[in-house]
Amino acid sequence: MPTLVLSRWILLRLAASPWVLGTALLLLGLIPLQQALTPLPGQSHALAQLCTWGPLVATLGALAGLSALSCIPAFLARLAPASRWRAELGALMAAGAFLLVPITAGALAAGAAPSEVGLLLPAILTRLLHLASLGLVLLHPSLPSAPRAALFVAGTWLLPALGVRSPSLEPLWALLDLQAPLGPPTRTTLAPALAAALGLLLAARLVRRVRPSDES
Repeated sequence: MPTLVLSRWILLRLAASPWVLGTALLLLGLIPLQQALTPLPGQSHALAQLCTWGPLVATLGALAGLSALSCIPAFLARLAPASRWRAELGALMAAGAFLLVPITAGALAAGAAPSEVGLLLPAILTRLLHLASLGLVLLHPSLPSAPRAALFVAGTWLLPALGVRSPSLEPLWALLDLQAPLGPPTRTTLAPALAAALGLLLAARLVRRVRPSDES
């Protein structure tokens, strides 16, 4: 129940934000506009644009959800530790999916085949889980909203981009690169990505400890 309540609250808060709602409207027309400006438009082009823009859009949604959760520490502290962990995870995944809905609808309107979009669902859910797990790690320390958001941006964009410059760590950073384009899942791509997301989720679970404020 706390998971559903918190997820619903996050979605309503995002929908009530003029900035988030305006971004959603822009995303709805983004791919159809690109399709109209393409000399040879087609289903594959619309799907490719969804695969390219999807990670960035999901990250922005998760960042908005993380910022919203940062504003209600007193409410979160009233939840039992296990319930709070699940509720925050569900809320962050819902926030990440919030902006994916309009851009996916735009891709379908631009000609992307529903069956091909459906094949992306495992990769999308894995990416949302990865983003939410990182958000859970950052919700553990008592930080103001701005530094927490900066750390989230660094973990999703800056560190993977800088890590590519190190050949010895390139495979690790490539696995953790949350801005890499989406694609239909294969055994060699989905399994490592899912393992990385679950590993980060386990790390988020382990670093969270019951504090005095959680027991009051």
